[in-house]
Amino acid sequence: EMSSIIEPEDDTVPIIYVNGVFGDTAAVAATIDGVILTGASATDHGGAIHGRSSDFILRDNTVVHNAASFLGGGVYVIGGAPFLVRNRIQGNTVNDEGASGGGVMLENTLATLIGNLIEENEAPGNATAGGGVAITGGAPVFLIDNVVRGNRVGGVGLAGAGGGIDVGGGAFVFITGGEISGNEVIESGPGGGLNVE
Repeated sequence: EMSSIIEPEDDTVPIIYVNGVFGDTAAVAATIDGVILTGASATDHGGAIHGRSSDFILRDNTVVHNAASFLGGGVYVIGGAPFLVRNRIQGNTVNDEGASGGGVMLENTLATLIGNLIEENEAPGNATAGGGVAITGGAPVFLIDNVVRGNRVGGVGLAGAGGGIDVGGGAFVFITGGEISGNEVIESGPGGGLNVE
């Protein structure tokens, strides 16, 4: 099986930016299917993908070895009702102090994640949250049959929360099936696997 590899020409911006329409999120509903997204080190939110006010579909992709400065090392979503289905989101990082969502950051969205592998992502700074997935706001968000494993937050002398998944900001989240295992808050903080505030 062959996949196209998409690397950024300018690694300081997200590889793919899906900019929808506030108040009409179905107006822009792109499908990104079967590609490898790698090599971003974005100073914006979302290393590989930045989705805003869109019902986009991210399906059967590999999102690997990307970084963002503050939110969503691999994927950042704000607003809309996107579907993330059967993606491998691995080895992504958010770098700053107080950063969230090493693999995926979901902010005020109605996102549905089905059958994704979210593995070995990290938020290594101080006061970080959601090594694998961070969710703030949004009602409802559905996590169905995902594998969230080997993700990390914080570091030596640093606090973190939700090594695997962190939920806050009044988000309403359904988690069904799947696996949350081997995630870690490196030194101090709540929720190695799952933290809900």
